[in-house]
Amino acid sequence: MRNLVVSILGAIALVSVAPIASHAETYPDGPGTSCPDSVTIFRIQNPSATCHPATLDTVLGIGGIITGFDAKPSGLGFYLQNRATVNAWTGIDIFTGSFNYNGPLPGTPSGGNLAVGDSVVVYGKTQEFQGETEVEGLDLTQGTNDVIIRKISSGNPLPPFVTGTTNTFSHLPTNPNGEQYEGMLVRVATSMRVARTSLTGGLPFNSFLLVNQVGSATDSVHVDGNTLTTFTPPSVGTTVVSVQGLWHQRTNSVSSFRIQLRDPSDINVQAPPNLINAFAIQDNVLRLTFDKDLTAATAQDEDNYSLTSLGNVDLATQISGSVVHLTITNGLSDGDLEGVTVVDVVSQSNGLQMTTPQTRSFVNGVIAPSVVQAPDPAALSGSPCEDRSRYAGPGSTIGSLPVSIEGVSVAQFGALYYVTGVAGGARNGVSVFIPIVPLTIGHKFLVVGNVQEFGSGPQNGRETEVVSTVYIEDRGVATAAAPIAQQVGVLADTTCDNSSPQGPSILTHLPTGEDYEGTLVMVERVKITENRLPGEGFFVAGPAPLYPDTILIANSNSSYTFAADSNQIVTIRGILASNSLSSRRFRIQPRSNGDIKIVTGAGVGEGDIAGISFAVTPNPARTARVAFAIPQEADVDLAVYDVVGRRIQTLAKGRLEAGQHSREWTGRLANGKLASSGMYFYRLTVGNETRTIRGIKLN
Repeated sequence: MRNLVVSILGAIALVSVAPIASHAETYPDGPGTSCPDSVTIFRIQNPSATCHPATLDTVLGIGGIITGFDAKPSGLGFYLQNRATVNAWTGIDIFTGSFNYNGPLPGTPSGGNLAVGDSVVVYGKTQEFQGETEVEGLDLTQGTNDVIIRKISSGNPLPPFVTGTTNTFSHLPTNPNGEQYEGMLVRVATSMRVARTSLTGGLPFNSFLLVNQVGSATDSVHVDGNTLTTFTPPSVGTTVVSVQGLWHQRTNSVSSFRIQLRDPSDINVQAPPNLINAFAIQDNVLRLTFDKDLTAATAQDEDNYSLTSLGNVDLATQISGSVVHLTITNGLSDGDLEGVTVVDVVSQSNGLQMTTPQTRSFVNGVIAPSVVQAPDPAALSGSPCEDRSRYAGPGSTIGSLPVSIEGVSVAQFGALYYVTGVAGGARNGVSVFIPIVPLTIGHKFLVVGNVQEFGSGPQNGRETEVVSTVYIEDRGVATAAAPIAQQVGVLADTTCDNSSPQGPSILTHLPTGEDYEGTLVMVERVKITENRLPGEGFFVAGPAPLYPDTILIANSNSSYTFAADSNQIVTIRGILASNSLSSRRFRIQPRSNGDIKIVTGAGVGEGDIAGISFAVTPNPARTARVAFAIPQEADVDLAVYDVVGRRIQTLAKGRLEAGQHSREWTGRLANGKLASSGMYFYRLTVGNETRTIRGIKLN
């Protein structure tokens, strides 16, 4: 993963941006040229502006205020607008792909400290997506993180809204105002009614059309309640007195232009409150979110809430206008199904009361990842046997119930984070796909989302993920459980064992890869089975001295730079994850070079060396330690050669006994002079076998 750079003026040194190779032109193009000044949003958006970048041009230093986030997978980003005026052509979408930088979350190494109101400067390339102009990363690839962002300041006032009528913001592709307000904050403040919704067909999910109460249906405004937030459309005929949000363009539906709601406060609906979400944040505390602010009296009336389990609502506390916490007693176990019903709460803004009860179901309590990973007994006993979470939907679909899990963030690979339960053990890890805020490694988090078995093909090749996160709470620094040492053959095993690892049958359960998916694992003293360039994935077999089983050591997100040598015996730690390779369903993903340790002697004696091993550490180095092992007494020649094949130093020559040996090369030639820095080759010859390792010498 390429790092997105975020820096704060005065606190962290600004990133110096070297000249960037452009697909076409670069703006600004520097002193003495036709466009030496800074590129602006106005110049990018307005095709009539001087120095207007074309699609795929590189643009350096676009400044503005963040006005909203697209924090919902999988295409993430934020909107940027100039602050001073309401001039047209002053808003734009910054597309960050698979990487979410909604915040604030201080201390996150990979970013995550951006928020609405931040002043930032962006470097990237222009792009057109379904008619909308965007700025995205320099390689135009969603899965790499190479858009550059400089953070200037926080807490700035937002640019003013462009206020207009339903005609100004008509959804039709013929709207002459459509392009000029793209990416800007807009508002319609007039009496409107809901004319059509996605629930009645013909519109994208969670969207609806508003028309002026006294106007024509041709002057209809498309409201998008799904891209930036989740807002259920009001029923047809409902009165709306104002709507605002971010104006954008798409060509994938009946509408071209639409207003994206950033949160429920962007729309004033003359309707009773709606219950949006309900889930556990503690074993006895629920968090309820409404689409409107509630009156304090009705929000905190315990009689307005009831539980599906018929348990008690002991206390209702209004945390903010639209958020209520319920303290409950229900007698259920963590992981059981529960629900909450609400009625009679009243909107603070319009005084309307919810008279029809609304119910939201969820998974009871705050659960460990092991509860999510536990196999569904019904799936285990099916034909074929399937090891899958009971909270996931059928096949690869997303489960309908939110789950609340708690665990320590231990790894990040691109858009996937991994959290493991504090208690450790089998089944106690799970991946989180594009959380709404980054998960700081080494912190404990409460994560609320839905469960999916992601992937295709055989069920036991899929990975259990928490997706569509709606709430994340950083619960501070925590110590993760130690990696679980296990055999390669177990971790690579895709067998569905229908003797469940839960309950009395644990005595007969045979451990497989599913028991360790998402957890930190360790394979000790395994042999690399082929040579690979630095940073490439490789296979290992083991453990030594027998090598019957193999598993992939993956590096899909450039998490390490280790160069694999087929003569090395190593110990490897990492996350066990599902693997897209059809021949092997699980893989180990080291988090860094520190998770790969070359075994140079500890525990390796004369009787259990299966073959010749050879390693050079560190590499690069000023002084390198050369370690090797031989299975039996033999003639050995160990020497250093330069790039043209000349022997420059002999480290060992003669008869050596079986076992582990090591030598040092201090970087000097045979005549005692210091060798220059650069590339050299270490060559080990044992009898008729020769091994060579490329090394870099530093001075």
